[in-house]
Amino acid sequence: MYAVSGLQCSIILRRSPGPVYTTRLLAPPKNGRVSISGNRIVYISTRGYSGDDRFVYVRQGLDTINRPISRTVEVNVKVASSLQ
Repeated sequence: MYAVSGLQCSIILRRSPGPVYTTRLLAPPKNGRVSISGNRIVYISTRGYSGDDRFVYVRQGLDTINRPISRTVEVNVKVASSLQ
């Protein structure tokens, strides 16, 4: 993910083969914050920060034959002071 310092950047989660019950943050970013609402994850860096950041989230639900599944995703973020 690429982001501009102090501005929000989001990920829209794709549909899953079965229902998803929860999406939650496992490891927050060190230089920003993350919010999760429905199928959207929003990252915003600390104002003035430039560099690398990361966060980890997990989605839990059922697969197509009702078996529990859990998917853990690590997101690496490149934060720049401006778009160039």
